[in-house]
Amino acid sequence: MKKIFKSALTAVILCVTAVMISLCVSAETEDVEMSVSRAMQTNGKWGQSITYTPADLDPRNITPDTTIRVEFELEGERTFEDQHQIELILQNYSVDPQIWAQVVPVEYDDTYAVFDYDGMVTAYGSDDFSEVGNICIGDRGVKMKVTKVTVTNLTVPEVTTTEATTTEATTTTEATTEAETTAAETTAAAAENTQNSNGGVPVVVIIIIIVVVAGAAVGITLALKNRKKFY
Repeated sequence: MKKIFKSALTAVILCVTAVMISLCVSAETEDVEMSVSRAMQTNGKWGQSITYTPADLDPRNITPDTTIRVEFELEGERTFEDQHQIELILQNYSVDPQIWAQVVPVEYDDTYAVFDYDGMVTAYGSDDFSEVGNICIGDRGVKMKVTKVTVTNLTVPEVTTTEATTTEATTTTEATTEAETTAAETTAAAAENTQNSNGGVPVVVIIIIIVVVAGAAVGITLALKNRKKFY
């Protein structure tokens, strides 16, 4: 029974793990709406309305199909009437000289702008964004506040999900093993206590002895009665 229970538990854990991995593989990319709760109105002098660190938006998850759509509100006169009013900035402080890449949108008007992968590569000078420290959205000479940011086609981090599933399965197995061990120890202790309470003789043996003795007594009694009849 113990072996069957362990085999069934293992099969269930493997099935759950397989389902989780298949879901991760099928969902290769995802669209994410970023928080804009920290967004502020800029001063209209090439200031930043909001900045995202790798903890907010990991640049390593950007794919060739990624776009960053920014919605915003403007206030006051435009410095560049016929141009885009905001820019996306990729910062890298780990190199010398430091990189301050100003990305040009592929679509824009006075309410939104869309930045794509090619524009980011062109501005940054590389398609390796692993060292990007900050992703900023700033103005180009006009007071501006970001109201919405949507990033499309980001790579889904599969490792985190797999590790979580494996950890959960390991924890479940360990808990089950511990429970089984405890139950076995409890049963063994109960049996030992039973034997000790009966002078080391198992209860079953005592019952068999009682049945045999009772049967013998009945047999002797019947034999004596039958003997008296012949006299």
